[in-house]
Amino acid sequence: WIVRRGGADVLTHTGQSLRFASDEAGDYQVYLRVTDGTGDASALTLIANVTVLNPAPTVVLDVIGADDGQWLESSLIALKASVTNPDPGTLTYEWDFDYDGATFNIDATGSAVTASFADDGTYTVAVRVTAVQAGQTASTIETAEITLADEPAALDLSISDNDGHAWREGDYFQAIASVDDVAGDVADYAVSYAVFLDSDSSPILQGDGESFGFSLPNDG
Repeated sequence: WIVRRGGADVLTHTGQSLRFASDEAGDYQVYLRVTDGTGDASALTLIANVTVLNPAPTVVLDVIGADDGQWLESSLIALKASVTNPDPGTLTYEWDFDYDGATFNIDATGSAVTASFADDGTYTVAVRVTAVQAGQTASTIETAEITLADEPAALDLSISDNDGHAWREGDYFQAIASVDDVAGDVADYAVSYAVFLDSDSSPILQGDGESFGFSLPNDG
């Protein structure tokens, strides 16, 4: 028995039967020559054409970037895909960061990429891996769900410094609040304030607004 691929011998075998397995896709030709007990041999004859198919790649998709398994909407998320097939051929990697299960939109390429998202919610990330070998093409789409939590806005309060002098009763005190929304998705917000003297349970001043000022009524 002789098995050939592209005109080159890939396997020779002696015996009444032949079992052949190949890790590489392509077209193979199986030849047979029979020799009798006197040593006379038949011509080498092609008895079969065999096409070994390139299997679809087996893909592992890893989502990296949060030790606690949670991400905020502003997180930069690392994605990595790998193939476990022993000899898959030439591989290409394509990513869809918001896959709808039907239409694949290419947002990035490569086995390792990063992604960020505009808002909180659950997204389906998909990688499409295409293997090409011996003129044959096979693809696999692997998906993973990523849930992003809303990142709360941060409140910053700046207070006038009284020109570097210590505060005294009767001095005018002013404070300005600002809201820092990293994700930029806070459409509306309200700021309320209250000022307390030492451990009093009731405020000496309260109201709504992003800035306020008053004259310090007493020491404390």
